[in-house]
Amino acid sequence: MKIDLKLVQRNALSGVLVSFVALPLAVGFGVAAFAPLGPAYAPMGAVAGLIGAIMSGFFASLAGGCPSQVTGPTGPMSVVARTAIATIIAAPHLASLPEDQRVAVTLFLFGVTVLLGGVVEVLLGVSRVGQLIRYIPYPVLAGFMNGVSILVVVTQIRPLLGVASNTPWSELVAGWSVEQSAVLVVGVVAALATWILPKFSRRLPGALLALTLGTALFLALGNAWLPKLIEGETNLWIVGTIPSVVPLPQLLLALPKVIGDLKLDLLGLILQQAVLLGLLGAIDTLLTSLIADFKTHTRHNSNRELMGQGLGNIISGLFGGLPGAGATVRTLVNIDNGGSNKIAGMVHALVLLSILVFLGPLARWIPLAALAGVLLVTAFKMIDVWSVSMARKRSLREDSIVLWSVTALTVAVDLVFAVAIGLALAGALYIKNQTKTSVIHRLSTGAVMRSRRKRSENQTALLDSLAEPIRIAQLEGSLFFGTADDFLAEFNRSLVQGRILILDLARVRSIDLTGGRLLGDLYDRVIAGGARLVFSGLAEKAPLRRFLQELGLAKDDQLWFPTLDAALEDAENTLLVQHDAFEHKSSDQVGIADFYACAGFDHKDCTALGSYLVRGTAATGDLLFEAGKASDQIWFIVSGQVEVFLQGQYGAMEVSVYTAACHCGAAAFIEQHVRAYGARVREELSFMRLDRAEFQRMSQQEPELALRLLGNLSHELAQRLSHAVQENRMLAAT
Repeated sequence: MKIDLKLVQRNALSGVLVSFVALPLAVGFGVAAFAPLGPAYAPMGAVAGLIGAIMSGFFASLAGGCPSQVTGPTGPMSVVARTAIATIIAAPHLASLPEDQRVAVTLFLFGVTVLLGGVVEVLLGVSRVGQLIRYIPYPVLAGFMNGVSILVVVTQIRPLLGVASNTPWSELVAGWSVEQSAVLVVGVVAALATWILPKFSRRLPGALLALTLGTALFLALGNAWLPKLIEGETNLWIVGTIPSVVPLPQLLLALPKVIGDLKLDLLGLILQQAVLLGLLGAIDTLLTSLIADFKTHTRHNSNRELMGQGLGNIISGLFGGLPGAGATVRTLVNIDNGGSNKIAGMVHALVLLSILVFLGPLARWIPLAALAGVLLVTAFKMIDVWSVSMARKRSLREDSIVLWSVTALTVAVDLVFAVAIGLALAGALYIKNQTKTSVIHRLSTGAVMRSRRKRSENQTALLDSLAEPIRIAQLEGSLFFGTADDFLAEFNRSLVQGRILILDLARVRSIDLTGGRLLGDLYDRVIAGGARLVFSGLAEKAPLRRFLQELGLAKDDQLWFPTLDAALEDAENTLLVQHDAFEHKSSDQVGIADFYACAGFDHKDCTALGSYLVRGTAATGDLLFEAGKASDQIWFIVSGQVEVFLQGQYGAMEVSVYTAACHCGAAAFIEQHVRAYGARVREELSFMRLDRAEFQRMSQQEPELALRLLGNLSHELAQRLSHAVQENRMLAAT
């Protein structure tokens, strides 16, 4: 296989540039996640953030299904990680342990949580539910992201103001010092730089430049004016010493030290947090994957991507790192710089690894306020701006309620609880809106809606007077517990009087157990009343038909028709049989006098006409004439059936069916135009055909006979047109 060196070079360079964007974010999210442990553990948090970016970034790119995506710690994942650490360290079982041991056990359990969260993602990918996460309603996702943004903002207020992470809110500005003012200025400068610099070029690593600028300003203030800023080993304004370390499997190394303090009752605690991490990581990742698809005009493999993300988080947890997910900002920077395959994400991880191994001590003087400024801008960019305007739009008020409910619950209660309530609200509103839309598309009767089968004049007149008892209900959408009651009311009002009822299910998307049982009860009720109920619109192997038959509904296949037209034709035939008017079955032979075109003809006229006709037969499937060809024949059907069809882009569409005692092809013959339709034999055919040459000979030899024949044909065509117009008007009215 030939290697494209230019492609490799372009992706490697993109990976280097992305690492500069990822570095401050990984450090910042790590410090923020470890804040519940106290300021002394900020360096450990920075290391955990970098390890998370390295491990999840490398292995997710290696094994994932979205080549251009870059993985690492993100705002939502850092919030969940912070919550997990805070929850674990507050467990009653750990309260009695010395602080060092309590932190050691907490970090061990946090690593297990990250590892299990990765297992959850792998299971989601293996079980192929990756696509299902895409169906989470937009208001729930937007509300969740807004809530996470607010949480990130809240967690960065204290470091921005230069106070300890455990300072009560009421005391944030108590005893304000000049050093705090300087720290605040550093944070604001870093935030402005993060916001403004990328506006000049998206290729500029704004976060890294902002962090560099903030650090330089902090050191300048400390050396020239405020020496307290750079004094002390436990300085709460800086990250502190980050050791140059080679990542090791911390879980395995720490197990002997903490195994004596592990209790079974902690398992439920970490499982809950692990499931949350796994689900959030999956959602965050797949949302970023969709953005990457849009930017690159490709399509990712969601299940493989989840398995790759899970593998990355399993290894990150094993090495003591933060959990990662698909990172939108880093992914967009990668794409903008030409990154298109796995190499970019893997190189980005290797660059971060080299920084961690060789340049860790240089990060000691990074101000926490500068990191806070970077993270605040990141949080504001995460807010769904469009959702803010939703509250003012009346038509979107219900969706806005869901969105802001999720936002409020995310901030005030819990991430999982917020998403669960959001899904429940969205589902309830969906059901409510579905019930506003009737499941009945159209109600009609046999007098209004006719089958495409062309019948003799006597049968047509009889159906005009008898077809009212045929009742047709065309259903659409979903027949479920929310729409079943309205359908029952309409059935009792409009359909129950019918003697032949047709339920057309062609437009029905789904039927739940309530809807299925309702149809079964109505079927039994109609049969008990001596009427007939049939179904149309479902093929023999259609899942909905199989579902209804498994419920015991209409197991007889003769009660199911593939199309509404077939059901209508059967209903009309039933009425004609009941009134002894079904005089021409498809296998019956008819004579010339039976055709309406020969109305008023005596025996002599029929005999004379017969001398101009050609008799013949045709097998099923034979083509009588084609659209676009010359119209030089009229076909009189003696027995059998002929299907007239229109050839479209997606195949042939049946227009009408002609049976014994009917003729076809007369309109184009009279107008002397090319044929607009085609015709083929539907059932073995016996016919009489009038060719144009013979009609011209008749016009010369027996002009009166030709004129009467032409008049009858024109009159019948006019009646067909009139009936079609009337049917369309009545259908439009219903």
